[in-house]
Formats: sequence, structure tokens, C-alpha cells
Amino acid sequence: KKGFDVESFGTGDKVKLPGPSPDKPNCYEFGTSYDDIYTDLLRKDKSLYTQNGLLHMLDRNRRIKTRPERFQESKEKFDIIVSCEERVYDQILEYISKFNIYLIEIQTFLKPTNHISFITQL
Repeated sequence: KKGFDVESFGTGDKVKLPGPSPDKPNCYEFGTSYDDIYTDLLRKDKSLYTQNGLLHMLDRNRRIKTRPERFQESKEKFDIIVSCEERVYDQILEYISKFNIYLIEIQTFLKPTNHISFITQL
């Protein structure tokens, strides 16, 4: 809306979404379409996934792009990467450490685990 080109990625081995309990997430391969994930969750428990907002989120996502994307498989170059989880931040650092990249880290005052990184390739 403000003229920024924004992308969203996952960094894990699979797409993990909340399940019926914390120890039973719904896991999908990257490449699985949002339509297929939506249909699967609708079939599993429409009431639960409507109530927790997951179906709404997937409906919004499938209007933006066809499927979740993995950061490590992207060929795009980025000026800024924002990570809100330390685990994800560590996965991003592990991946970009393979390249000649300068990294400037800014931890926000809102949460110590929020990271905004400005990256520049050498």
C-alpha cells in the first residue's frame, strides 16, 4: 500500500501450522498450495481452524500468492530482512553466512528477540 515491495518466507524444513494441540502441528511440504492446505484443514476441523483464525489467514495468503515459499530457495536479493523469532533469525544467518554479506543487526526495544537486519553483498 505504501509502495514497498514486501515478500514473506518460511525458513524451516516444512510449513508448520498450529494443530489441535501444541504437540500436534499440521505440517506441509513447501510447494503445497494454500488452496490444498486450506482444504485439508477445512476437512480436518472446520470449527477449530475457523475459531483460531487459521482459515482466515490462509484465505488471505492464497489471494496474495499460490503457496508458501522457503527463504533458502529464493533467488531474490533483499535490502532488509525482518525476523520476529530468534530461531528464524538464526536460520537466516546460517544461510546468508555462505555468501559475502555484511550484516547490521538492530534489536528492537519492543522485544529483545525482534531483529531487523540490513544486509549488503560485497
